[in-house]
Amino acid sequence: PITVPGHEPFGLHPSLINLATMYSANEAGFVTNVGTLSEPTTQNGYSTTSLPKQLFSHSDQVTQWMSSIADKPYTSGWGARVADLYNDTWNENSQTSMLITAAGTNQFMNGGNLNQYSVASSGSISLAGFGNNYDGALNEDGSYTQNSNGARLKALERIMQYSHAHIIEEGYSEVIRSARANEGVINEATLVETSLGIDFDAIWNSYGATGDVADELKAIARLIAGRECLGNNRQIFFVDLGGFDNHADINGDLPVLLEQLDRAIGAFNAGMKELDTKDSNFAYDKVTTFQASDFNRTWIPNGNDAESAGTDHAWGSHSFVFGGAVNGGNFYGTYPDLAVGGADDVPSGARGRWIPTTSVDQFAAVLANWFGVPANSSEMQTIFPNLDRFQDPFDINQTANLGFL
Repeated sequence: PITVPGHEPFGLHPSLINLATMYSANEAGFVTNVGTLSEPTTQNGYSTTSLPKQLFSHSDQVTQWMSSIADKPYTSGWGARVADLYNDTWNENSQTSMLITAAGTNQFMNGGNLNQYSVASSGSISLAGFGNNYDGALNEDGSYTQNSNGARLKALERIMQYSHAHIIEEGYSEVIRSARANEGVINEATLVETSLGIDFDAIWNSYGATGDVADELKAIARLIAGRECLGNNRQIFFVDLGGFDNHADINGDLPVLLEQLDRAIGAFNAGMKELDTKDSNFAYDKVTTFQASDFNRTWIPNGNDAESAGTDHAWGSHSFVFGGAVNGGNFYGTYPDLAVGGADDVPSGARGRWIPTTSVDQFAAVLANWFGVPANSSEMQTIFPNLDRFQDPFDINQTANLGFL
């Protein structure tokens, strides 16, 4: 159970024990009925409103969550656009990319001038063919081993130092040179937790946090602890948990997925609070984590056969945010009328597909503003070109109700 001011009693899924605890401690909150929108949409105007392209298509809605632009083909993610505008201002002494992903290349960080940098759960990703962290190719002091692996790596790195007249050859070499330089920075950063007297492994173990998203968040926690090595004053990280396209399998799959998620975010939140106590130059309110998902699930199944029928693709959903800067313990946005065929349901074939009352643009703009993008600025408009179609998320006199940060 959770208490929501001004609402009847609510509850979270039984697997979300840590999220409920964080919510009750005012460390987490929910933005309700948020989703991709081209413009404000209601049930009465559904047939005449410009709808998101390929609505109810997973891949398209994922893209639109990451780009925030629902009515045009994808060109870039809003995270990439923030970095393009502000990296040079915020990160004058940068040693690595402002955009770091622990879940592989993603559209949120793609399409800008600044490349996203991928890390593994154990730290930097080594060049293919040389083992984990160049085991067998490099000695502990960084010198090349006297064997074939060491000789191959030494030869490759010498080749990469050559200048090439052909622009593609030179570009390829620069990518390798940059990757090797970043490896050293990332590996150095991941070692800082020990000097601070923090054991992230122990924290994660205490929460039973295992699996991909838990390992990804642990890698991010280590990079935050070693942030001075990265040289960036502001940093954007990306992690991912898939498997939620549940139809007939939702009753079996969802509890396991939510438990995996809950333990991972519980451990990460605890890790940031521990870092606050051990690092005098860090504060818990300097890290905000937000969750985005392409769409909800329908309330009415897609058939009558109990063996094969299940939930289908819906629209508006609830997103959580957590961290020291979050005005937690509350709901933000407008909670939908959870009546099939009711005021917030999609009118065509109504099955419990809530029309979003808060756009991705509004939700993301509040996050970008906390990060440092001025409200109602030309930069905010560049990052979110459709934002002015919706209620101003920063105007306390309007009903958008998005003061979650």
